Amino acid sequence: YHFVYQPMITPPESLYPILWMIYNILLGASFIIIVLNVDSLEFPKFNYPYITNLILEFLWCYAVFWCRQVGWGLVIIVPYVILSFKTILVFKDGSPTAAKINYYNFAFILYMAFVNMALVNEHGLKVEVYF
Repeated sequence: YHFVYQPMITPPESLYPILWMIYNILLGASFIIIVLNVDSLEFPKFNYPYITNLILEFLWCYAVFWCRQVGWGLVIIVPYVILSFKTILVFKDGSPTAAKINYYNFAFILYMAFVNMALVNEHGLKVEVYF
């Protein structure tokens, strides 16, 4: 990833691990708040968006960073943005605090979608490595 020409809006590579760590900590914290505040019968309603967020995060990172397929990354991140927003709406029913924590997550995923679109615009659907 660090060998390709990156768009101007791309943050320094050293920030990615920090931003992803913050994202995952906040997503986990919001889910823990939900677990502590919701009846067990309602739990599956909140479990689905959380698990799906984790799956889409893994798939997007795999497509973009390991396979260098920013086209597939774009295909994955569009529903990821929508799901991230839906997570806020669903979590609001369980805990307004948990929903507010996810605002950062939504903003981060939305920003990563713009970076992904810029990479597709700059490189096409597959990023070639330049040495």
